[in-house]
Amino acid sequence: MGIELKTRKMLWGASGRVCARCKDKVVEPGTAFDDPSIIGEEAHIVSKRPDGPRYDDAPPMAERDEVGNLIILCNRCHKIVDDQAMTYTVAILRKMKSDHEGMVLGAFAKFGAEMKRDAMIDAGVVNEWNSHQSGKIASCNFTVRVHTKSTLAEYEYAIDKFSEYLHLWISHAFRHTCVATPAEDFVYILTMERSKDRSEAGCTHFDLVLLCHITEFVWAFQEWAQFFLDGKNEWHATSRVRSYPGDQALHLKGTLGRDIAYRIFRRPPGAIEIQQLGSPKFSPGEPVTTSTLLCLLAHVMNRNPVIWDDADMCPDMAKVVSMGIRITDLGFSWNDFTLDRTNPERWEYTPK
Repeated sequence: MGIELKTRKMLWGASGRVCARCKDKVVEPGTAFDDPSIIGEEAHIVSKRPDGPRYDDAPPMAERDEVGNLIILCNRCHKIVDDQAMTYTVAILRKMKSDHEGMVLGAFAKFGAEMKRDAMIDAGVVNEWNSHQSGKIASCNFTVRVHTKSTLAEYEYAIDKFSEYLHLWISHAFRHTCVATPAEDFVYILTMERSKDRSEAGCTHFDLVLLCHITEFVWAFQEWAQFFLDGKNEWHATSRVRSYPGDQALHLKGTLGRDIAYRIFRRPPGAIEIQQLGSPKFSPGEPVTTSTLLCLLAHVMNRNPVIWDDADMCPDMAKVVSMGIRITDLGFSWNDFTLDRTNPERWEYTPK
């Protein structure tokens, strides 16, 4: 009989996904292209096989697939403890398991205390986050210089690498936002267009613009610019930027261009997902959130069709339609609508 799923979950959770012997991580998070890589193994302290290590010791055969007789090791350490069974006795491995799981539990408790401490230190951000929230759409822009060389292949490679760099930059800003505000799922608009005003051999200049209703997100994006654009390796400024617990994996589906709407959100337990959005979806009878509105505006500004079923049932229909008309007539301004500082997903339209 194999190891039960419940036992597996308990075992891996107690291990902290770290080898009990060498302390190396035994799970490599997934990427945008691949699933996670598991390099850890569920090792038996007392073997189930008659020719296996430490077979003649207790516990009874029926208990050898239970949590108490299992330990998470990397594949290298698993081989070592089984090859050197006289050195790694049952008593030694049980103590190793107990010490390791105690360390993991203590680390979680310490991490929770540190997060609580950070929240207290940053009380002006976490508890009063709306004091930093603007009543308008926040924005920032940069001129980006990318070394693209000369050939098409070199150009495409350089742009792909910068895209990875850019989305890592965005993910840092999002991590801060998750800690500093209640916002963990929202839309932003990103533009990355080739600059028409600058020319340099071997390089291409791009105009980079970020728009979002979550002020802390845009603020943190600006703060991280000194790393991602200026090449600084250390953090010197007094900053509210902090990380959040969980994996650092980033899942990305999208391209770069003009006025593209992206949804960014947390994928439990801690990964980040960025999705380029298609046509916005509306729920009849429900108010249009600022995130939905940004998606809609991005489509209208790019002259993309928007299909809106049951529009007459939406309480914000008149406001949304009038804004779309203004965009089409080139009279639109981001200052035409205001946000609720305590809940930036709520908005009001105030045309000039």
